[in-house]
Amino acid sequence: VPGKASVPQQSDMFASLPHPVLDDLAKLDLDDMTPRKALEMLYTLKTRI
Repeated sequence: VPGKASVPQQSDMFASLPHPVLDDLAKLDLDDMTPRKALEMLYTLKTRI
């Protein structure tokens, strides 16, 4: 709109970046894991958070 000052965009300082553990979880093929492998993976991921 002519003559109207534009409002500057402010970034969200509370927005967080994706956590690497979430990326790894998304890549897992849970249907192909044994219960033991799933448990090992949980323990591994837990150490990374």
